[in-house]
Amino acid sequence: MGLALLPDLKRILISTKELRYYLNDLMMSKNSLGTIFLTNLPNRRFVEDRFELLKKELSSSLKLFVAFLDLDGFKEVNDSYGHETGDSLLVELSGRLRQEIKAPEVVARFGGDEIMYQVKENDKNHVSFYSSEGIFTSEDQYVKEISDAIHNNELLLHYQPKFCLVKGEIIGFEALVRGQSPEKGLVPPLDFIPMIEENFLIITLGEWVVTEVSKQLVKWNCEGFDWTVSVNIAARHFLDDSFLPFIKRTLNENPDLNPKTLEIEILESTALKDIYKAKNVISEGKKLGVKFALDDFGTGFSSLSYLKDLPVDCLKIDRSFIQEMLVNKKNIELVEVIINLGKIFKLEIVAEGVETVEECIVLMRYGCDTVQGYMISKPMLGSSVINWVESYTPESQWYDWKDIFWDKKDFPLLMAEVDHIVWIEKVIKETLNN
Repeated sequence: MGLALLPDLKRILISTKELRYYLNDLMMSKNSLGTIFLTNLPNRRFVEDRFELLKKELSSSLKLFVAFLDLDGFKEVNDSYGHETGDSLLVELSGRLRQEIKAPEVVARFGGDEIMYQVKENDKNHVSFYSSEGIFTSEDQYVKEISDAIHNNELLLHYQPKFCLVKGEIIGFEALVRGQSPEKGLVPPLDFIPMIEENFLIITLGEWVVTEVSKQLVKWNCEGFDWTVSVNIAARHFLDDSFLPFIKRTLNENPDLNPKTLEIEILESTALKDIYKAKNVISEGKKLGVKFALDDFGTGFSSLSYLKDLPVDCLKIDRSFIQEMLVNKKNIELVEVIINLGKIFKLEIVAEGVETVEECIVLMRYGCDTVQGYMISKPMLGSSVINWVESYTPESQWYDWKDIFWDKKDFPLLMAEVDHIVWIEKVIKETLNN
């Protein structure tokens, strides 16, 4: 155990692991360049000197932004992999920050945790802001805004169609939640859901979505439509003990709801968090008649063992594999593997993010059942769905290709056609621009 007194920090460090880094800072503070040896970043003394200069040079009307960044789990890196690995991580992080932050902004290693304690009290992965009234977290504000939006019915559901490649018709939708803001208009889910994924509100939000979707399904059923609607459920909600009782209660409260038209989507990573719990929830949910889909398949640690153990009904191929599928041989090979894997387990295969007819044709050739993406339609309000479906006509190429069998050896010909189309579009665009 070591002991050192650092006057400028006004505290005693008795941990050798912390002492190692602060001695390094202290040693380098004597460096005329004011840099830290390990990361080659300016040190605390340099920053304090810079502040003194800024006080004299800046007018009172100008504002200065200071951000402190702390690494979650850095101690675990040192303990598990050794200090050399920890040092390498700091060097790499420092390099990346310096690449992103350009002059006159400055990246420095300040040392000490006295500024970030408030954030750590709110658990990891948090952001806090300081004002004259004190420190408050961005999560506090987000949680309040989202909570108000749920209780004031200020959220919207949009529905994105799913097109069956076998039948040539719309067979269902995915429900996508949107926020409504007077200042920003429609707010996409990625702008607010990540902020509450580990908060109790993610359960409240999930229940609101399932409840609204159930009401919509009943309305459509009364008008003669038996479409299936899938709902994304976060890991915390899905693995919570309240989830199954809530589903049972929802079905009881909506006796006209056909349980088979409600599909629960969970991320592959959700199932991996607790495979035994996930298996039990899916099994019990299927006894109620509800369907289950594994979303973003292939992005996690996909394996035959857990896929065999999870009694899901559907695999959704992540859009990252569909993108550039026609120009990247590895992507198309991965898509083919996932489709074949799904067929082995007799699962429905849905491809997300399909944007071109050519992608649709290739997926149909490889045995994909259903596609979803902008090629079919952007998400729409529930009130627009029936009119849209009644006026929807599949692309003419689907009719041309649906009954034609073509060998995989002909795949390069399709690629050549895609390249030709892209070239023509490029020529037209450049001609118009000139």
